[in-house]
Amino acid sequence: MKFLLLILGFAYVQIGIALAQCNETYTNQISDCYNQTVFALNELPFRDNFPSIFLDLESLKELCKEKDKLDRCITSEIRDACFNSAHISKISFSKSENSTKNGTVHTLMNYLQLEYVCGVNTKQVLNEQHNCIAHQGGKCQFDYNNYATANGSGICATNVITNRCGFAAGCFAHKVLTLQSCYAETESKECNEISYQNNPIKNIQCDENAYSGGNSLVLSFVLAIIVLLAF
Repeated sequence: MKFLLLILGFAYVQIGIALAQCNETYTNQISDCYNQTVFALNELPFRDNFPSIFLDLESLKELCKEKDKLDRCITSEIRDACFNSAHISKISFSKSENSTKNGTVHTLMNYLQLEYVCGVNTKQVLNEQHNCIAHQGGKCQFDYNNYATANGSGICATNVITNRCGFAAGCFAHKVLTLQSCYAETESKECNEISYQNNPIKNIQCDENAYSGGNSLVLSFVLAIIVLLAF
């Protein structure tokens, strides 16, 4: 009886492993799903439009709706198995103009950034600081020549946003921009190890809802002075 249970247990584990493997059916599904959304366009929002993407919250919300549509098409099982640089870089997209952008590790980074930006934890900071993030994030010139220059650009933008928009906005920027270096034109070991299950954003210990500092603090101080002078 014990031997039979061991065999059944082993078979169960093997089935689980098989299900977790990325296969042609999964990759075809990913390709089809992407080509049914705005992400089939020859553009990746966080690489091509950062930080201006945060200027218009309504447009950002529409982008998040498209991401939800993508998630309904690509199941979590497929994302777990295939959303890594090794597999997603081999996926073929039907539109030839996407071949150098979608179908590379850039697609994975853009998805992981969207997953964070469109999540529930970012609503407060975006509602209150999206303009500041958009304007101050543009103070740094992004250089995607290689991993080091792209990483330096992300650090620059994070520091500027933190100093001028506050710690909450700085935390938001830090999380979004931690993947920005992976848009570099040359590959890196650090980016090749990133996947849906191994997402560096989740490892960053800061709170984008701990609202303090930056413009809001200055504004609060000014308002307090105005109230005192009024009396």
